[in-house]
Amino acid sequence: MIRRNLVLLEYMVKKRIEEDGKRLEAIKKVNELLLSADLDIDDLDEGKKEIILKKLTAIKGRPLNYLELDLIEEIFNVNN
Repeated sequence: MIRRNLVLLEYMVKKRIEEDGKRLEAIKKVNELLLSADLDIDDLDEGKKEIILKKLTAIKGRPLNYLELDLIEEIFNVNN
């Protein structure tokens, strides 16, 4: 029973590390895109979200992935 629980815990930790790594890459990519964009990111209101998403997508050359989109949502939610 203890071994099975330890194996399960190990799996959960490895899965979390994998997810954190993906999130870290998304954070780096969004930061890189924001640095490349000609945007005033100090004044973020909900109305500018679509404009920012369009600019970031244009800079990236393809749609943002779900982690990048989640980060943009998080940024706007923190600022409101």
